[in-house]
Amino acid sequence: MVRINRFSSLACALVMAFAATHMIAADYAVPDKAKALEAVKAMVADAAKSGKKVDLWVTLGTEVKTRLVKSDDKVLTVVWEGNEFPIKWEKLPQEQIAKIAKGCSKDDNKLGLVGLDFCLATSQLDKADDFISVVAGENKTYGPELKSRIKALSDIRDAAKAAANPAPAAAVAAGGKDKDEPQSYKSPDKIAFRPSEFGSLTPIKDVAAAVDNVIEISLAEQGIRPEPICDDAAFLRRVHLDITGEIPTPEEVIKFFGESGTAKRARVIDELMKRPEYADHWATFWSVLLVGRKTREEPDVKPHYFRSWMREELAKNEKFDKIVTSILTATGENDKDGPANYLTFHMNDTLPITVGHISQTFLGARIACAQCHDHPFDKWTQQDFWGFCGFLANTRSERKELREDPKDPQKITRSWHILVDTDQRNGGAKYDPPQPELKLPPKVLDGPVFNASVGRPLATDGSKGKKGKAPEPSKMDKSMADNAMDKGMADKSMQDKSMGDKGKAMASKDKSMDKSMDKSMDMASMMAMDDASMMSSVAGSSGQMGTIYRKAFAAWVTSPKNEKFNMSCVNRIWRNLFGYGLVEPVDDIRPKNPAVYPEVIKILADDFNASGRDMQRLLAVIANTRAYQRSSIGTQQKVDRMKQVRSFARAEVRPMTPEELFMAIIKATGGEEKAKTMEEGIRKRDANSGYGGKDMGMGGEVGELTTLMNRFIGTSTAEDRAGKLQFEGTVAQALMMMHSNFMLNYIKSGVKRYKGETTWLFATTLGRPPTPEEAGAFNTMVSDPEGMMWVLMNSSEFVTIH
Repeated sequence: MVRINRFSSLACALVMAFAATHMIAADYAVPDKAKALEAVKAMVADAAKSGKKVDLWVTLGTEVKTRLVKSDDKVLTVVWEGNEFPIKWEKLPQEQIAKIAKGCSKDDNKLGLVGLDFCLATSQLDKADDFISVVAGENKTYGPELKSRIKALSDIRDAAKAAANPAPAAAVAAGGKDKDEPQSYKSPDKIAFRPSEFGSLTPIKDVAAAVDNVIEISLAEQGIRPEPICDDAAFLRRVHLDITGEIPTPEEVIKFFGESGTAKRARVIDELMKRPEYADHWATFWSVLLVGRKTREEPDVKPHYFRSWMREELAKNEKFDKIVTSILTATGENDKDGPANYLTFHMNDTLPITVGHISQTFLGARIACAQCHDHPFDKWTQQDFWGFCGFLANTRSERKELREDPKDPQKITRSWHILVDTDQRNGGAKYDPPQPELKLPPKVLDGPVFNASVGRPLATDGSKGKKGKAPEPSKMDKSMADNAMDKGMADKSMQDKSMGDKGKAMASKDKSMDKSMDKSMDMASMMAMDDASMMSSVAGSSGQMGTIYRKAFAAWVTSPKNEKFNMSCVNRIWRNLFGYGLVEPVDDIRPKNPAVYPEVIKILADDFNASGRDMQRLLAVIANTRAYQRSSIGTQQKVDRMKQVRSFARAEVRPMTPEELFMAIIKATGGEEKAKTMEEGIRKRDANSGYGGKDMGMGGEVGELTTLMNRFIGTSTAEDRAGKLQFEGTVAQALMMMHSNFMLNYIKSGVKRYKGETTWLFATTLGRPPTPEEAGAFNTMVSDPEGMMWVLMNSSEFVTIH
């Protein structure tokens, strides 16, 4: 697309060309807004009736590319991802109406004049330039009309400039450019991209490039100029905090600055994910999200033990679907089996709360509103919700206690929770739906009922299946819902027979598959199976019904065919690295709340799936994008900073989590050795804090520091469970940073370590050398190095990721 800026050579050439023709332009008056809008509405209505394919950019939560369906003078209707969206014209912003007019007038010069008139009537002068370039094609039939509008545009601009700044008007007319006017941004060409497939992964740099290409083309179309790539200091500190949760050491800063070449950033990303701190950091991320930081109101939950297990899985780069499967199918005691803590914790609440959390966390679907009635904003019905709950209706969390103190027989010396699977459906207020007819057999979202006894879907819509017509859920016999589905398990031969030849063959193939076979082949095999066959094959036929249901449930949630699972994980990781998700809220992914860049989330989700849900690869792809590496410092004036940030044209300044900030204090003052001692102590504490709930191996300074860190965190479990992972700071934290003996003692240690040398104090706290201005200002404080370090550690640059 060719842009024509004010007094550009192309605009001048057009004016001169039309002036040279023998045709005389008629007098032209800019129409009022109402008449111009009516003309646009008529043009759009005609375009819809023409039957031609017309793509329009409109806002559906965010701006997306849609297909025009119909239009009248009241409502514009478009379709996106198979769903129709009626939009009232009065709700459309003027700049979007201009884009709609452009979409409907494509390749038609006469219709382009309608859009041009609307832009002139609404003072959208830059967009008027765009229409001029569209209308001024090879066909000069409309030359006179265009010439008169170019003159009107020039007059409007000159008048506006003169009114705003009369003095330099002559200089502007002579060709001067307003220094505050945003520079134009040329859209890059669309690049060819081969998506990853099972067993054939596209190089990380190519996936990152494809993500950037989509974003940058869209930014150009929106008229947003991206900020430049951040400098090495900002990148190194940002990527260290995002991947390991820790700031770099001065030695790492010096080494990185001394390297040359374009590959050094990719190298650092790869190296950081091999460090034990990577597993520490992301284990904390997931454990906070899944079981909370402190769980003060649930003393029997063992968050440390859960984190220790998660750390081990991440350290060996276990695939994320395997991790989630372990969490959803865990059995036993929560102080012996780390992953059991998730369900033992949440199933102390009601069944709907547990299922709602699972759906939001792992599928990005807010189905909880359908608990008592059909969802008011989404497609989920009350039957969808309670059918989904059916997978966990036979599982409960039981509290256990030991009283082993002979001096005080009533004293509880050990308490824990255990997951119990049964053949019978649980009853009571925690599990029962509001109406008896909602005690439905397990059914996946947008999929079949899971019939554990026969391994095939039941028809739930009154239609005839292969075995005849199944009853509607509302009319199902209560004994079937409560007992037959639970206790009527046939033997394996019956299951194989009822699955049919295809299902039986698939199940047999799955069971005979060599365990050493590549995991991508295993996923490809699952992709070839329908949901019912796949769940039956994975769940098997032995064990309690609760166990079978949970295996089937986990298999469907983590299925490679389940786009909800892939998109939800990608969106959460993106949000943690950018401060905003591709979809916000992060747990509300649906057609009416689309991603900022739908193509980006699809590229990442497909690559994540093809990799076997490789978390390290996903992090590497995102961290290698230019979008991630953009500067957080604005270089342009008269721009909407929030719009830049939300469109990922600029990096957001994000608060550290309390764990990150606390470790930054330790590392900046005590150095890498002190930080490693603290990390090893925490790992030992987590690994040994399971049985009996005792914090073992945390004596001395490490124990004192972890106590301080717990006080420093100061957030509640309720906030953690709601997904609030960013720390906004508290009064207690601010006072600890400014006045506590802990801070003063560690500042003294840091000054002594680096001998009060200004450059080293900057390097250890901010990850960069001081600017000349900062060095000059700090020269006045050379006699007070502790004061210098106090200032640096209480600065916004130290406590944020930027």
